[in-house]
Amino acid sequence: MAVQPRQRDAERSRAAILDAAERLFSQYGYEAVTLAQIGAAAGVSRGTPGYFFGTKEALYRLVVEQAATTLRMLAETLRVRDAAGSRSPEALVADTVDAFLGLLTSRRSLVRLLDREAGLIEGEPHVDALRIAFAPLGPQADRVALTALAMCWFPLSHPGAARALGVDPDSPEFAEVWRTHVLAAVALGDASVVPARPLAQVPLHDGPPAAKPRPEWPDAVKKKKKKKKKRE
Repeated sequence: MAVQPRQRDAERSRAAILDAAERLFSQYGYEAVTLAQIGAAAGVSRGTPGYFFGTKEALYRLVVEQAATTLRMLAETLRVRDAAGSRSPEALVADTVDAFLGLLTSRRSLVRLLDREAGLIEGEPHVDALRIAFAPLGPQADRVALTALAMCWFPLSHPGAARALGVDPDSPEFAEVWRTHVLAAVALGDASVVPARPLAQVPLHDGPPAAKPRPEWPDAVKKKKKKKKKRE
């Protein structure tokens, strides 16, 4: 049976709302965002987010759970990929780091949401994803998972600290270059797990990083301060 145009429009609107909500909630926080602002960012009417998801709290919980589900799906993909056990430890580690770091750099909002709202999620999906992927490494799996998690997650979770230490997670080449440092760190203490490529240099910055302006809402109207009248 063919999908009716109205149904397709509803699905597109729902997906656009979820994407906009994830972006705005992660950037501004729960309290600062309204359903009307989400609707405007999604390109739908002010009342559409409420029509599809009810309350802002319900939408927020769904967005956070969706972020966690994305990591669980990655874990399952990595598990199935190594089901045959035919990959070498080097290939397994390199593929996992590439997939994990690639996801985090393409979904920065996912990192911010999971950091902020860990209490709303069952378990530790980012930890589970790496533990499952590295399970074939045996006793060293948890050590490798912890090192990879710390190296991949921290620069994106704390970009200001990373820039202060000379690494810019907003750089277009960040994922490609940083992966070699992650693989080198994972290989410490184990000669069987080595970087797949030569260690590269992450772009450094001369002097302190420039302060980034605080984000403003689109079409925000700045209120003029009223001047107090002097008493005669």
